[in-house]
Amino acid sequence: MDPLTWRSSLHLPDATVHIADVHQSLSNQDTWRATLPGHLYLLAGTSTDSAHRDRITAYAGITERHTSGRAWASLARWVRSIAALQLHTIGLVTLNDPRPDPDVLRVLECSVIRALSPRVQMLNTVTAAATATQALGEHAPIYAAYGDFLATALRRHVLGGRSNPLLTPAHSVRESAVRVILAADSALDTDDVLTRLQALGGPQYTGKTAGATLRRDLTIRETNGYAGPPRIRTTHLAGRCLYYPAHMPEYEAVHRYAARTSRRAAKAVRSAHTAAS
Repeated sequence: MDPLTWRSSLHLPDATVHIADVHQSLSNQDTWRATLPGHLYLLAGTSTDSAHRDRITAYAGITERHTSGRAWASLARWVRSIAALQLHTIGLVTLNDPRPDPDVLRVLECSVIRALSPRVQMLNTVTAAATATQALGEHAPIYAAYGDFLATALRRHVLGGRSNPLLTPAHSVRESAVRVILAADSALDTDDVLTRLQALGGPQYTGKTAGATLRRDLTIRETNGYAGPPRIRTTHLAGRCLYYPAHMPEYEAVHRYAARTSRRAAKAVRSAHTAAS
């Protein structure tokens, strides 16, 4: 039985996506390298963690049209060496431009990873392309938007529209924090996020500087070097840094936070009064 079954090519504006369903281990390096051309690739399947075998898991990267070294290297690492991914499907994006600017590819890769990460267990740890974004200048947002478009197509056709619940731990603590904020119905302060991360499980910020590390991740690393729209936004209230989903208006997010913290403060006063009585 052929370990790969190739579907009909998916033709998108400015790109073609080749998708293969994987039926068994791709063990012959020399043979299968030749079948993996493309500019971007997505290796998709499920987690090998016994406690989360149904969790949708993937890895995205850049390769080159006529050589598939990185695609194969990623497959060998995540599927064979580390065995963190039970591979089900391979998606290969070939751009119509035969020789795209490497900076364009880096911004596209970053956008795909960021767009998929809230709902997919992405094994990638890099979610920004600061140097490439700077090099592309005013054109960077255009490529970031196209990367979001590619992510939507890959989610639908390579992942079959499947996703994990938003409130599941991510591969990294920063991405878990982003999920916590995206799932919130109001702005959250640093303590809120740390508390909800602890309840979520998975990677955690630890040590005396956990709050500072969280603020750095969400106010600097989350936005630095990315040309597309933010996933989360930040503001301040009474000296506190607040984080809220980018799709939520700031006034609404802050108003809900203030109402929630007022109720919490009132409850604490009532509890203290009861204890004193």
